[in-house]
Amino acid sequence: MECKMLLSRLDDELFLLKTQRLHQPLFHIIVQEIGQLITNDSQREIFLAISTGEPISRVAVRHNMTYQETIGTYSYILKKLSENTERIA
Repeated sequence: MECKMLLSRLDDELFLLKTQRLHQPLFHIIVQEIGQLITNDSQREIFLAISTGEPISRVAVRHNMTYQETIGTYSYILKKLSENTERIA
C-alpha cells in the first residue's frame, strides 16, 4: 500500500513536469503580458528574469543587489500584482 501511494505521488509529479514542459511557451507569453503591468523598469526586468527561470543569483549581480534583496523585491512585486487581480483579468 505504501509503495502504491509513493508511485501515485511520483506519477502526479511526472505529469506536472510533462505539463509544464508542454505549456512552457504559453507560460512565457503570459509572464511577458503580466510584466507589462509593472511600470518600474528595474522591477519589470527582475520579475521577467526570475519568472522565466533565470537564476536569482545572476539577477542579483546584474542589479547590484544581494540574493536576499532580490528575493524580497520579487516577493514585493508578486504581492503588488496579486493586489490588482482585476487589472490582470
